[in-house]
Amino acid sequence: MNWYLKCFRQYADFEGRARRKEFWMYSLFNFAIYAVLMLIAAAFYINGYPSMLMAVGGLASLYSLATLVPSLAVTFRRIHDTGRHGHMFFVWIIPIVGAIWFLIMLCQDSQPESNNWGKNPKEEDLKINEELATPNASTAGMNFKETVLKPLKQYADFKGRADKKEFWTFTFICTIITNALALIMTTASYFTYDTTWASIGYCVCAGFILATLAPSLAVSARRLHDIGQSGWMVLVSLIPVAGIIWLVRLLCKEGQAECNKWGSKPKKLPKQIISDDNEADAVTDDNSSVAEIPTEAVQI
Repeated sequence: MNWYLKCFRQYADFEGRARRKEFWMYSLFNFAIYAVLMLIAAAFYINGYPSMLMAVGGLASLYSLATLVPSLAVTFRRIHDTGRHGHMFFVWIIPIVGAIWFLIMLCQDSQPESNNWGKNPKEEDLKINEELATPNASTAGMNFKETVLKPLKQYADFKGRADKKEFWTFTFICTIITNALALIMTTASYFTYDTTWASIGYCVCAGFILATLAPSLAVSARRLHDIGQSGWMVLVSLIPVAGIIWLVRLLCKEGQAECNKWGSKPKKLPKQIISDDNEADAVTDDNSSVAEIPTEAVQI
C-alpha cells in the first residue's frame, strides 16, 4: 500500500526514476480498486438498477480521472529507470509489436548505476518510510484555501504564471465538485423514483462548469506560461488522444526557475508577516540571515 500512496505523493512528478516494484504495486492496487467498482456496477446492472449503475459508473470515471496523472507519471519514471527517455511511452501506439516492446520495458530491471534521471532507486529503499512520512518540502506551509481560491480571484487573468500546485489543486477540486453534484442528484433520482432530480443535477453541473470555464482556462494559460510556453498551447488538447496526453505532460512540468516574459517564478504566500516590533527577532545572533518580507505585503 505504501507504494500506491508514494505515487500519489509524487502526483505529477515526471522526473526521476521508479523501480519495478513501485510501478507494479501501484498498478496492482489501481486495477483492484477499479475492478471492485466495475463489479459493483455489474451487480446493479444485472439486478436492474440503472440509476445506481450510473452513480457507480460516475464514481469509477472520477477515480479514473484522479489516477490518470499519477499513472502517467510513474510510467514515465519507470521508463527512465531503464535508461530510456519518457517519450518511449508512445511506443505502445504501434500495433502489437509496440505493445509487446512497451511491456518488456516496464518489466526490465533498474540500471544499477546512476543515469540522466537520477540514482538507482533501489539504493533508497531504506529511506522509503521516512520519505512517506515527510511532507514535500516544496508544498509544506502552503495554505490550501488560498491555493483553491486564487484562480477564482484571478477569474479571467490570462497573464502571469501559476505553479503546479495552484493548477492541479483547482482542477481536482472542480472535478470532484462536478462529479459529486451529478452523483448526489442521480442517487436522489433513484430513491425518489423521479428522474427530475437527475435532470436538475446535470443542469447544476453544466452551470458549475460554465461558471468555472474562464478561471480554468486562465489558470491553464498561466501554468503554461510558468514552463515558458504560450497560453495558446492549451489548444493542442483539440488533437485527439496524443494532443491531450501532450498537454497533460506540459502541465505537469516544473516551472522555470528564472524569470521569463510572463513574470518571475510564482511565490508562496507567507503564513504571517513579521511586524516592525518583532523584526529584530528574525535576525540571528551572528547577523548572518535576515527574514525577507515580500514588498507587496508592506503598506505605506
